[in-house]
Amino acid sequence: MVAMKRVVFVVGLVACGDNVAPPDPGSCADYVRPARPASAGCLEPSAAEPWVLVPCDTGSAELGVWTLDDANLPAYDLLVDERCDAAAIAYTPRSPDRAMRDPLHVVGDGFGTVAMAHAGGGLDLYMQDRGHAWPVHVDPWRDEDDPDFAPQLGAAIGYIVDNNAGSEKDRVRSTRFADLPVATALATQRRRFGVGYVETVTELGALTVTRRTYAVPDTRALVTDVAIENRGAQERTVGVVELDDVNWHQLPVELVTSDLLAPSLTRDIDRRRRALAAQFRHRARYDAGARVASIATTYAGPDAVGPDAVAPFDQHPATLWLAPLDDGVHPDAAWLAEGELWDGTERTPPARAARDGSAATREVELPGEHQPGLLALRIQVTVPAGRTVVRRFGFGVVPADGDPVAAAAAVRAQRPEGTAEASRWRDRIVWAAVPGQPGAGALQREVAWSSYSALALATRDAYHGTRLLGQGGSYKWIHGIDGAIGDYALFAEALLFVDPALAADTLALSLATQRAPGRGDGGRYPYATTGVGDFTDMVRYDLRSDAYFLIPSQVARYVATARDAAFLDRRIAYWPRADGASGTVLEHLALTQRFADDTLGVGAHGLVAMGTNDYADGVLQTATEPATPAGASSTFNAWLLAGGFDVAADVVAPRDPALAARYRALRADQLARLEQHAWNGRWYERGFVDSGNPLGTGHLYLEPQVLPIVAGAVPPERRAQLLDLVRTHMDTRIGPMTVVPIDPSLPPGGGVDEPQVGGVWPVASAWLTEAYAQEDPALGWDSLVRNTLFAHAEAFPHLWYGVTSGPDSYYGPDAERPGEADAHLATALTDYPVFNTHAHTSVLRALVAVAGIRATAAGYAIAPRFPTETFAVTWPRFALRGTPDTIAGSFTPVGGGRVAMRVRLPSGLAIGPLTVVVDNATVPATRDGADVTFAIDTTAGVAAGWSVSR
Repeated sequence: MVAMKRVVFVVGLVACGDNVAPPDPGSCADYVRPARPASAGCLEPSAAEPWVLVPCDTGSAELGVWTLDDANLPAYDLLVDERCDAAAIAYTPRSPDRAMRDPLHVVGDGFGTVAMAHAGGGLDLYMQDRGHAWPVHVDPWRDEDDPDFAPQLGAAIGYIVDNNAGSEKDRVRSTRFADLPVATALATQRRRFGVGYVETVTELGALTVTRRTYAVPDTRALVTDVAIENRGAQERTVGVVELDDVNWHQLPVELVTSDLLAPSLTRDIDRRRRALAAQFRHRARYDAGARVASIATTYAGPDAVGPDAVAPFDQHPATLWLAPLDDGVHPDAAWLAEGELWDGTERTPPARAARDGSAATREVELPGEHQPGLLALRIQVTVPAGRTVVRRFGFGVVPADGDPVAAAAAVRAQRPEGTAEASRWRDRIVWAAVPGQPGAGALQREVAWSSYSALALATRDAYHGTRLLGQGGSYKWIHGIDGAIGDYALFAEALLFVDPALAADTLALSLATQRAPGRGDGGRYPYATTGVGDFTDMVRYDLRSDAYFLIPSQVARYVATARDAAFLDRRIAYWPRADGASGTVLEHLALTQRFADDTLGVGAHGLVAMGTNDYADGVLQTATEPATPAGASSTFNAWLLAGGFDVAADVVAPRDPALAARYRALRADQLARLEQHAWNGRWYERGFVDSGNPLGTGHLYLEPQVLPIVAGAVPPERRAQLLDLVRTHMDTRIGPMTVVPIDPSLPPGGGVDEPQVGGVWPVASAWLTEAYAQEDPALGWDSLVRNTLFAHAEAFPHLWYGVTSGPDSYYGPDAERPGEADAHLATALTDYPVFNTHAHTSVLRALVAVAGIRATAAGYAIAPRFPTETFAVTWPRFALRGTPDTIAGSFTPVGGGRVAMRVRLPSGLAIGPLTVVVDNATVPATRDGADVTFAIDTTAGVAAGWSVSR
């Protein structure tokens, strides 16, 4: 008894003594990384069931561990406290108080809803409908120059009000990880990033609160399921508070966003963007009858423009809404402004959330300065002992003139449920099983994860009226730009078998940026998009040239792959829309070629001109003698057209024979000139300066070595020579470096705005994988595996990025900061090192190449290049599976008609009779060497299945 009293006394002294401060709940002084489970590696995937993911924790790194969820979909469980753990600390040129150490996960629906879930709690909601903007933005930075700007918490913040607790303060418990004391946070909460959702499980005494936030397809809404399990012996009634901290953070273009240039540069950018909010006003409203809270935002600043005008930022923002979704559930409190829940700028769990509140209909007018508006609702939930009760909240956006009540009603009508929504993704992503090969289990997981991630990053552009898959990463979410225009074509290529409608829309968006024919620069593509229907050329890149060759090639690949010749007739407005000019896709392509012929023209040695750069920004700056946009030439551009204009000619020929003839003539001319001038006996040059001397002398460039192989333009002996050169000088355990010094006397890095020397770029790695696969399937598979997130995570497990997502480039293994995101004077990829779209689409492009699928104007040529004849890959619109004795597949065309098939035979069918079955009926077939040819008559939108066997 005496001992017990002594313990109580000591506890009281620590808490209340005059000279002893209470412990800091956020202190990392005693943090120790928890022991992680032993790695189990990966099981072997089954080609019979490629859609059944095998357990695989390869590539988990130190931040967490890969696992499978209840829907047998990949999930990533966070295992460390990022506030204290080195696994969340990475280099940045920013000051420590602005460094990103809060790992992110994308939660999207593929139809325009994009949210970023923070490991610490809260989600950013992103919109590209009318310029780049965060309607809700987690923003913890405390600016010493503006102490009244409170931290912004983000969307989907949840509190539990324990009606049985003592003091008012103790009654409000947070489910936000960042609010939990370091000493107990990991024991209190489990966190999971999943396909289509983010989930937390929080232990609050006898209550277990599970929150899953996910996007409901094509509703522009997020839904949070709140499941409360009562493990106690008594019934419990609690208040459930759902809060969305509205914070319109628009992203007008900023061309330079790296603190390497100036230590305060990013601070000043964020100050400008915060100040922009002061030009707006908000009307917050709670409609008790409809059970919907909303915030409408209006512009009150200078130089107002109409909603259809080109503008640097959005003056007609969307309205945001929050509502309970369950029938008969009525809030007993609604809060519409930060001051209704907190005093000052501290954002600890709000004690006022436990007080009696008003749920009557009301409106509040709020200034935009300091973003005081929020949407918060409380409902009462009674949970019987031993039972679980689930309540749901919806949070979404509607256009400025839209009706939030109707939007909420539409989501309620769908009756969404988190587990079911996750399962719906199974039919939308890619499944690949290649048993017996190194890394097969991890690759199966990665293509499923990356196909989801790519779709989840899809946005809308209201100005052009289309969906799109854009660049992402630091470019979109810090610079406020999207592109470059040629990159859209590469993103579309990755989607051809995944979501052809999104691929078509992305290509349409790229064409919609083309200047109207009546303008002085009619036919020109800008560098990148920004603002509302606006564009930027980044000061000197008005003639970035790769788009003029990538777009025709990828439009043709889309038409051939999707069997959608009608796409060529789709009418698309030119820029600006106010001019009223539009043209079909075919007319856009014809204008593209005229501009390429008449304005870009040809440079040194008659090869197509470089313009102000091709796909590698700053490549002209590597020249040591005069190199002008019209005088310098680009072998990269020439190889692009060599690899794509043959299909483009065949695709457009029925509608525009003259354009087809131009494509064929240009391709033949460039192939001859490349052979005559670009091949130096050891490798292909990157380009030529005005005098005809090689560009970038002393450096070896990856793309000119692999694109000729991809184009089928080199004989086998030269292919082997080029790939040996790449293996010797460029390839690494995380993929190839795209530029390396070939002259040892050269400095190790590129200059300002020059291509990164020694960097690894996934976009180019996919081309190398295809080239390796043509040489040797084992080499192709090895390259495919090394160019993955899991390979990067295995090589650099101390980094929090490069695990579930990544930037568009990494420093090579021998760099000062190997494996880290690039940081230079214009852009610090380190400051937003995830969700660059190339991090996810490049592996999808490479997988199609290794599967050996090539679309032609007439049909498909299929010659698998896996190192085994037993495999299965299932895309949403295409499937291919093989054994030594059979090869089979299916596809769903966008348009109908006869499809010619040429299929490489497996070893067991090399000789002897063949049986070809199409949709359960035997059809005529012809053996042609190692291939079999046959035809399939298809119907638009209907899957056609085929098989070849004995």
